[in-house]
Amino acid sequence: MLSVLVHFFENGCWGSPAKTDVEGQCLTEEDQLFILVQAGLYLIHARGMSAPEARICCEQAESLCHSLNRPMLLYSALAGQYTYSLMTGTLTATMKIAKRVYSLAQAQNDPALIMGSYRHFATMLYYRGDFDSARQYAVRGLQIWRSGVPISGRRADRSCGRMSVLRGSIGVAFRRDRLFQNEHGRSDRASKRAE
Repeated sequence: MLSVLVHFFENGCWGSPAKTDVEGQCLTEEDQLFILVQAGLYLIHARGMSAPEARICCEQAESLCHSLNRPMLLYSALAGQYTYSLMTGTLTATMKIAKRVYSLAQAQNDPALIMGSYRHFATMLYYRGDFDSARQYAVRGLQIWRSGVPISGRRADRSCGRMSVLRGSIGVAFRRDRLFQNEHGRSDRASKRAE
């Protein structure tokens, strides 16, 4: 898929969508946004979460999302930036992006996006070593998942796939945290017995 998408960029440069007019046809800003988001996602999966090309696509997509007022695609662009920052940046920078994702999710009042933002917080806090806070965010995400909050209206088609992916991610984060908590709890009990 990347071999096809690269043709939509100037000289194969992932941050520069092609703007040439061929026989009266050109890419609209909506088309450019779609291609940038898709390229960012494929680059993350094909080249890894620390691929600089993916970051470039996500940053370019963010700019277009703002100008076109496309908050749902903005979520994807910010999530891509979060992923890149988690792998290559500082945890402080990653937290700033996670807060932006959460603010967007709250503004959209979309349970799938809110659950995803909790997953971002849980993962980042887990890497930071703040296991209690990570667990709290994972539990919040699980509560949304378990509540079975219906997603209605025109967002239903777009959100259903995202909701199932986020459910799985939250579940994995929660299970990892639960394993650590069980192991950590045992060591706490052992140290209390030693006293």
